[in-house]
Amino acid sequence: MRKLILLAFLLVACTSAAPKRDFSVTLYESDYNCLDWFDPESGTIKRSCKGESGHPDNIREISLGDYQKERDFQALLINRCRRWKD
Repeated sequence: MRKLILLAFLLVACTSAAPKRDFSVTLYESDYNCLDWFDPESGTIKRSCKGESGHPDNIREISLGDYQKERDFQALLINRCRRWKD
């Protein structure tokens, strides 16, 4: 029971330390034909095209600026929670 209470306390405390999300991100439908992606297992860049087996049906795109804002926010969130726990 003590572990459960401690876990609940940590989750609430970390959440209260979270920064405000003062931006929005727009997702766009993609009209691409092929998708290049990095395969960490083989260490190579792979390509799959529409109609091929295993190719995702529903792909969304994000602008580079929105991607960077999201990455910065996630890094800030992780660092604030780490600092709170330490």
